Amino acid sequence: MFPVTRPRRLRRSAALRDMVRETRLAPTDFIYPLFVRHGKGIRTEIGSMPGQFHLSPDTLVDEVGAAVEDGVRAVLLFGIPEREGRARLRGLGRRRRRCRPGCAS
Repeated sequence: MFPVTRPRRLRRSAALRDMVRETRLAPTDFIYPLFVRHGKGIRTEIGSMPGQFHLSPDTLVDEVGAAVEDGVRAVLLFGIPEREGRARLRGLGRRRRRCRPGCAS
């Protein structure tokens, strides 16, 4: 049967709690997802994901800088295609389009 009393010896002081803590999260543990769209000066909110935005390469630099200041060390970039529709379904297609690096200059 389950014990009637629950020993809390490991919760008495802050020092003991810190020593036996199982999970510690810090900003360095997070990966920040960013959604990049072709253009300039773009920062539009994604309706289905509050707090996330479509960013152009020039605004992306500012966003990454703010994340680094907050202690986030990793970002994951998702590229949004310029054209919607069938070109998106074909993947790279015949012309072997490549992702362009985001130039903020």
